[in-house]
Amino acid sequence: MKKLKVLAGDLVRIPIDENGNFVVCRVISEENVNAHLVEVFSNVFSLQIKDVNNLELGDRLFRPVFLKFMFFDNQKWVLLKHDPDYCRTESDYENIKIAFDGAAPYELWQGGKLYPSSLDALVGLEPSIVWFPPKIVDRIVAHLAGKYGPSDVFPV
Repeated sequence: MKKLKVLAGDLVRIPIDENGNFVVCRVISEENVNAHLVEVFSNVFSLQIKDVNNLELGDRLFRPVFLKFMFFDNQKWVLLKHDPDYCRTESDYENIKIAFDGAAPYELWQGGKLYPSSLDALVGLEPSIVWFPPKIVDRIVAHLAGKYGPSDVFPV
């Protein structure tokens, strides 16, 4: 098992097909759930792109998620750039909400803190799943194909 070491502000290339096309995710923060909070952007790039400074990343493809940068096979994800001036307010960190609804007591994760919640208040929020590379790529491809919108809960 291999791990890609990332920091808040890192831009990571996520390959989405065998032709070398990719999308970019940004690491927002490392969280206490033993994973990183990331946002995945909607624009698709080809391998010919060399200058990441001028990339127009696009909108978020879906809401921020927890991601584990662990690879069971040859990792093709690449760290494109580290932004030492990145501040998580650029990603609206304080307003990111994730539902911890797997077991009672229910909790709402917002801006790095857990708050007691009701199950009704968590409906429609991103669930507290830690994604691994192969599954997040499946999700990215489905979103890019228009099967899901940016606020849709992806079935797992």
